[in-house]
Amino acid sequence: MDTPRLYITAADLISPAGWGSHVHLDGLLSDRCFLQNEAGTLQGRLPEKVREALHRAADEKGLKHQDPLTRLAVLLVRSLAEKSRIAPDFGVIFGSSRGPTHLLESSIIDHHEQKRLSPLTSPTTTASSLSAAVARELGLEGPSLFISAACSTGLHAVIQAAGSIRLGLAKGMIAGGAEFSNTDYTLEILQAARVYADHDDNEYPCRPGADDRGGMVLSEGAAAVVIDSDPWMMPLGELVGWGAATEKSTLTGISSDGAVLVKAIRQALDIAQLEATDIDLIVGHGAGTKKGDAAELAAYEQIFNESVPIVFHKWMYGHMLGASACASLILGMYHLNQGVVPPHPYLNFGDPRRAERRLSGQRHLLVTALGFGGNAAALIVKNPALSQV
Repeated sequence: MDTPRLYITAADLISPAGWGSHVHLDGLLSDRCFLQNEAGTLQGRLPEKVREALHRAADEKGLKHQDPLTRLAVLLVRSLAEKSRIAPDFGVIFGSSRGPTHLLESSIIDHHEQKRLSPLTSPTTTASSLSAAVARELGLEGPSLFISAACSTGLHAVIQAAGSIRLGLAKGMIAGGAEFSNTDYTLEILQAARVYADHDDNEYPCRPGADDRGGMVLSEGAAAVVIDSDPWMMPLGELVGWGAATEKSTLTGISSDGAVLVKAIRQALDIAQLEATDIDLIVGHGAGTKKGDAAELAAYEQIFNESVPIVFHKWMYGHMLGASACASLILGMYHLNQGVVPPHPYLNFGDPRRAERRLSGQRHLLVTALGFGGNAAALIVKNPALSQV
């Protein structure tokens, strides 16, 4: 049996910047930051129009008992289904770092207050309720799986979806991640982990890769792609390489030389049968933490020369945990296909990365992600103009 090729035929994302890829691209190119100080804590909240759509979805029979996280994912895939062919024999791998946070927290409070729990508490707070709801919404009959790999969840979902197609479990897959966990508890535990940005007067509170970076900023959002082995339209990109690795480090980070990310990237290059010189753009994890960003940049220095541009996105919309890596993939494909490197407006004047640039090549994109527990993921996408679909 021939090994199926893997094409991304559609994509969509929601973040504090808005809904849709082009809204995010416009924000990146116009130097806009959508993070805010709410009650003394920096965070990224979904726009009011999206929150209104979530509120309306709560009136639907199939969604009224679900966590806002699940409703957000369902709203996203409804939009996704309008952009591409999705057959009943497709499957879904959808994930989250924190899971159905609001229902979990409220049900635990009810339990401690000795209130009677709803019979739906178990099925709606189980992690796989997220992927199951997506499958029901789209009428999918293929495999339905939940995945969680902390902040690299979105990329691992795409990698595992690609593997499912290669194994013959489905002809196509929906893959992505969602996060809706901006609760007092989640914000406090991230601050306690000493990875969170302190409030300052900088216009850009999250500054990945900058010398004065101070930490991550939690955000809400969702991102997903359609992966099809038999596309009926010009795809956004072709998946050609992937890698994943884990190392023994601290509970929250990776070693200072980024060894685990180096391993994941080299694995992806090997599978794609490419050299480091074949990569024209890197979309990095770039959470904005001091140690995490330093380890990530150290990994790139071991593999690539300085001519490969590196793009970070979290300065604009924050860290959406389980959704961020898939969002990076989606926006990265547009950067590659359009040949544009968006600016990083928070860098010092005179730094060439501060301004918009043109790519010198438009062949291959590398997307990376790092997660708590020392895990790393890497994905290589080929420009569809170079693929014989």
